[in-house]
Amino acid sequence: MVEQTINLKELGRHNYVINPDYDPQLEALAETISKVRDGLDEEHAEVGEGLSLELDKKVHLENNQVYGYCFRLTKNLRGPVFFIHAAAQLNLTQRNFIYSFHRSRTPKNLPKKFIDLGTNKSGVFFSTKKLKNLSEEYKEASQAYARTQSTLVKQVVGIAATYTPVLESLNDVIAHLDVTLSLAHVACNAPTAYTKPKVVEKGAGNLKFLEARHPCLEVQDDLIFMANDMQMDKGASEFQIIGKTNWITCF
Repeated sequence: MVEQTINLKELGRHNYVINPDYDPQLEALAETISKVRDGLDEEHAEVGEGLSLELDKKVHLENNQVYGYCFRLTKNLRGPVFFIHAAAQLNLTQRNFIYSFHRSRTPKNLPKKFIDLGTNKSGVFFSTKKLKNLSEEYKEASQAYARTQSTLVKQVVGIAATYTPVLESLNDVIAHLDVTLSLAHVACNAPTAYTKPKVVEKGAGNLKFLEARHPCLEVQDDLIFMANDMQMDKGASEFQIIGKTNWITCF
């Protein structure tokens, strides 16, 4: 059901949405979003080529929480140090572009094609007119997709809820197997053989341990565990627990 309901292709983008095949309107919106993403990639490639900077290593296309889709220059291209060590490797367009962001913060001195958005420790954020339009289209289409799928989400959640009793039963079965198999594993690998207890009817008989051991303590290195005898007779013996912050003793 999950594979048929959730759009698995979107999981890589951490985007959890309903499969567009469920609704014609979702299909149309999904197609719009796909075209916008193609446009974003094309603009990314064009800007990278224009600056002769490697994509996704020096010029990143990001969906920022504040700016929406924008470009980010890596921090090693941010300041005057870059010009001292690498100016000889840049063409005039690159030098003017980087220089405009860090020597003059006024929009009128920036290259006309680029829009300065801000700078922080992770790098320089900028955009273009085309990228801002595409970012707005993506935002509107994504919001419309979320509104359209809201009813379907409720239906999917309702269907998934019907599996609750089955999953709860499965949980009990797995828990029982976990305890049983863990005990079997410990018993088979214990340094001293385990003894199968003699089980009587509920409420009958007494509790008697001869040379009882602790399953965790006895497997610790450099620890000698002394086996203990214990007998509790119904109606005659007492069981007390004396506890403090970090230890409990039973008598």
